[in-house]
Amino acid sequence: MIPKNKILAKANPILSGIGMLFGAVETVDNFVKGDVASGIQSLGDTLMSAGPLIALASPPAGFVVGVVGGGLWLGATIYKNWPAIKHGFKKLVNDPIGFGKDLVNDTVSAVKKAGELVSKGWNTVKGWFS
Repeated sequence: MIPKNKILAKANPILSGIGMLFGAVETVDNFVKGDVASGIQSLGDTLMSAGPLIALASPPAGFVVGVVGGGLWLGATIYKNWPAIKHGFKKLVNDPIGFGKDLVNDTVSAVKKAGELVSKGWNTVKGWFS
């Protein structure tokens, strides 16, 4: 019998394989659509998912693949969101109090939306058993 705390460790290669498969399909789809930034972002995600599988055979190689994938994903994400990042930095430098207020308001809004989604999901699942 597998100890309860080891179940996810046993499932990790399977989950990595599934993530890698979905990432590869998304990568090809993005490049076919001509969305290079999203394609690179998806490629990074695919490599991050492949890292644990490669680590089964060679831990250092798996680590390198995961780090390269993370770098690709991070770089593409920054590139895609650069206008918003630039605007946020300008606001932080020019109006730190306004930036803080916006941050708090956005966080409160996100938490409310997340709560609503959880509540809606819970009510849906509850409805299945009523």
